[in-house]
Amino acid sequence: MSIEHLDLLKRNLAESKWIIDEELQGNDYDISGYWVVIRPNGTNEHTIVFEGLDEAGVLPMEKSYACHIQGNNELSLYFGNLKNTFPLELEAFVSKLSLENT
Repeated sequence: MSIEHLDLLKRNLAESKWIIDEELQGNDYDISGYWVVIRPNGTNEHTIVFEGLDEAGVLPMEKSYACHIQGNNELSLYFGNLKNTFPLELEAFVSKLSLENT
């Protein structure tokens, strides 16, 4: 992942009316960090879990390679090629997130 992946994710969440309410540290085991996202009225809270582990240990969030929604590993996003796969997968991820608990 790169800063650009994070920026695109933040932008797409905001465009779909999600607010990043909290940015939390990882667990020092296999998780790089967490974002708690909510709707503007404070409802429909979800936690996005950023995955990042290599031989050296836990990666910082800007080097994580995927994310998923806590409690729903099926709702995930791999931080792939910025020009090919990532834009479509990002759009699908945010759309599915918006359908959660509606």
